[in-house]
Amino acid sequence: GAPFDDVWSGGWDDIFPTDPPCEFDGGTYHDHGDLWIGEWSWSLEGDSPDSATVHLSRDSVSLPCRVDKWITVERDSPHLSIRLRLTNTGLRPVRFMWNQHIAHAIGPGSRVHVPASRMNVVGPTPSLGGAETVEWPIERGIDLSYLPGPEAGTLEFLYPGDLREGWCVVTHPTHGLA
Repeated sequence: GAPFDDVWSGGWDDIFPTDPPCEFDGGTYHDHGDLWIGEWSWSLEGDSPDSATVHLSRDSVSLPCRVDKWITVERDSPHLSIRLRLTNTGLRPVRFMWNQHIAHAIGPGSRVHVPASRMNVVGPTPSLGGAETVEWPIERGIDLSYLPGPEAGTLEFLYPGDLREGWCVVTHPTHGLA
């Protein structure tokens, strides 16, 4: 029952089956779901001279579901490959939200690349004129994919309205990182 932001230290979380604490379909759900509040099982599934793969798994506390995650690193590549599987272990369909919550520092010039043409907007967004959806990446002549630094004093929460592929990239040109 602890609020996620009170104990969160950054990193990568699977948000499942809901994001905000809520009551839904007769159940009560934790802040940021229930996968972050317990241990994951893990095993090394491959370790060769070319690559290594670790398998992580976790049962949901609030729904009859299991999440499996395979993370593979190639020894001579800067890329990380992730395969995810969600399995309903119950007898009836369940409704859920599943989000990859990846947090890292951004700065002026950082840029978000998402294969979408519009974004849904959450919360009060004075800098976006209170819009509920915006064109992506260009809205009213402004390239929203370029992120301002904290000195801008803005906070926007956007998510794709028409995601065409399952990827997102954040680049940091001043640091040569992505």
